[in-house]
Amino acid sequence: MNGVLAEANTEKEKGMEMIVGKPPIWEEANKLFKLDKHDYGTVFTYGNTIYNPLGKEIPMDLYAHEEMHADQQEHNDTIAKIWWKRYIEDPEFRLEQEAEAYGRQYAFLCLGTKNRDKRAHMLWRLAQALSGPMYGSICTQSMAMRKIKEYA
Repeated sequence: MNGVLAEANTEKEKGMEMIVGKPPIWEEANKLFKLDKHDYGTVFTYGNTIYNPLGKEIPMDLYAHEEMHADQQEHNDTIAKIWWKRYIEDPEFRLEQEAEAYGRQYAFLCLGTKNRDKRAHMLWRLAQALSGPMYGSICTQSMAMRKIKEYA
């Protein structure tokens, strides 16, 4: 395992790679989330790589979200394979991983505004996504808001 962690740290120092295309777990994710049916413009992190199937511009707050997933996967493809298997099979794990990533995204967004109403709207929008069909409606919106704030 030390070799895997050393490799992960080396990859992390290099920065994340961005690929226009589908990730290695596309088929499994598509079966669960019906990605071909909905045009979410979803991006995926697999190890140290962000896959952007539609080639859309990724805003900095979403990049912060995806960086958290890379951290969760230790910037390593071997660990990413295990992480994604659990992510797809275990809704509770998926909720915690996404809540942590949305927490980082929300914290990033909050750096740019002191306005409480704007912050509340940003939190509401992120919680709407987390509690929505893209993740299998794994929680209520109010629970999503609480979890995002916990991690922010």
